[in-house]
Amino acid sequence: MITKMRFTKKQNFRRLIDYLDSNFNDKIYHFRGQSDSKWQINSSFFRLADKFIYDHPILRKDERIKSRYYGIKNDLKGKWHLLSDMISEEDDDYSKLSYLQHFGAPTNLIDFTLSPFIALYFSLSEDMRVKMSSIYVIDYWQMEKINRNIVLPLYSAINKRFQLKSIQKEIEGYYKNNKMNDIVGFYNENIGVQDNEEVKEIVDLYVPFKYNPRLKAQQGSFLVSTNENTDVEKLLNNIYSPNIGNVVKITYPRAWCYNIYNYLCRHNINGETLFPGIEGYATKVRQDIIFNI
Repeated sequence: MITKMRFTKKQNFRRLIDYLDSNFNDKIYHFRGQSDSKWQINSSFFRLADKFIYDHPILRKDERIKSRYYGIKNDLKGKWHLLSDMISEEDDDYSKLSYLQHFGAPTNLIDFTLSPFIALYFSLSEDMRVKMSSIYVIDYWQMEKINRNIVLPLYSAINKRFQLKSIQKEIEGYYKNNKMNDIVGFYNENIGVQDNEEVKEIVDLYVPFKYNPRLKAQQGSFLVSTNENTDVEKLLNNIYSPNIGNVVKITYPRAWCYNIYNYLCRHNINGETLFPGIEGYATKVRQDIIFNI
């Protein structure tokens, strides 16, 4: 189960600041802020598809979701040269998808950051009806350790099934470069489907190969699932939290947002610094009013 850490109104907001600073000051941790603690960790594509895509007489809901997502990726490959000069066609899919998500497109990338205090900024709620906000913390090395234990048998099965040197070299490259999602995806599509096996699932933390200005400012990373239909929160609970501290969910009262925002602004963490350009300046002007600066 995900480890829970709850702060209450009776405490001072600086207890939260000290907790983040003293317990997670190592680069092995990745963080995500959510402005309502009731929300679960899931990708924008999963939330949208789960709400609007239904079963069909020919295809089940999960098959339609998978088909729609692959359709988006294939369409992107054909149009990328028309859409951006920030990232080249040769760049990896995650770099392209992260740039697409920057403009509001739903993807299976879930935003994380290497900074606990940037995550704290994104956990601030502008909605006064919200009672508690939250920050998720994932131990990167523990996740990689679990993923390798899942992936190693799949890696061996692929090499045993496919004797072509080109395929073995491709899979070996994935393993050496820590692209666990690609190995699981290859296994599911080329062995799992043929053998009628249950779909293998992992999630992995990914730091973009090429940053855009916003990702750089936010020290951005992503949590990525191998399956577009995956309920990531459930997966984190069932597979990635055998030990206390692998995945932590910190909650704190929304009433602290005013003091926290003030504290973060004094340390130069605000909309203007995290969203370069006029959008960021406008965000800071609005939030200065909301949080009473």
